[in-house]
Amino acid sequence: MHHQARSSCCFARLLLATCAALWFTLSSSPAIAAPPADPTYWEDIRPILRKNCTVCHSSKNLKELDVSGGLALDSYAAVRQGTKHPVIESGKSGASLLVERITTEDGDKRMPLGATPLNTEAIALIRRE
Repeated sequence: MHHQARSSCCFARLLLATCAALWFTLSSSPAIAAPPADPTYWEDIRPILRKNCTVCHSSKNLKELDVSGGLALDSYAAVRQGTKHPVIESGKSGASLLVERITTEDGDKRMPLGATPLNTEAIALIRRE
C-alpha cells in the first residue's frame, strides 16, 4: 500500500509539472494570432510615401511635370485625388496605379524611379490600404 501511495504521489507531481509547463507555454505565446489591423493613411501609408515618394511627388513640385509627373502624394487628399484618377483606392489594390507602379518589373516605370524598390512590408501595407 505504501508503494502505491508513493507511486500516486509521483504521478500527481508529474501531472502537475506537465500542466504547469503547458500553461506557461500557452500563456506566454498567443494561441491564436489576432489578424493585423487595417493600415491607416496617417500611421502606416504616409510614412512610406514621405520616405520614398514626396521628394518628387509633393504639392511644391506639382507644376514641375518632369519631376512630379503632375502627381502629389504629400497629403491624403492628394493621394485620393491623383491626377485624373485616385492613385490608390481602399479595398481595390488590384486596380491601384500606385501598386502597379511600385511593383512593376519595368525599371523605367517602377517607382521610386532610380532608387531602391520599396521593401515587401511597405508594398504589403499599401496593398492592404
